[in-house]
Amino acid sequence: MENVDIIEFKNILKTKNNEPILAVFKAMWCPYCLKNVPRIKEYLKDKNINNLYFVDIGDMESDVWEETGNTEWALQVVPTTRIYFNNSIIYDHPNVIDNKELYKVISLYKEKL
Repeated sequence: MENVDIIEFKNILKTKNNEPILAVFKAMWCPYCLKNVPRIKEYLKDKNINNLYFVDIGDMESDVWEETGNTEWALQVVPTTRIYFNNSIIYDHPNVIDNKELYKVISLYKEKL
């Protein structure tokens, strides 16, 4: 479980493209992130996920939003939970995620190992 910024995460995607990567995109200014990311971290802490990243997108003006035409990240909201595999998004959950859905995420992640 590692906290990284969006630039660090971009480099991680390049170096670990043949491994599943679980990412939770978040922001310090987002009240939903402040409430839910600690719960997600707690839920995932003992789940043996090697490539788990909490990605700080920066400020509200960051160029990561789908509505502004960003095609690299194309985020709709934060928090957003994604699984990347072979440089593709294979799971995308925009918004708050509950424990039932996190269980599905873990299963999908482990299928790709």
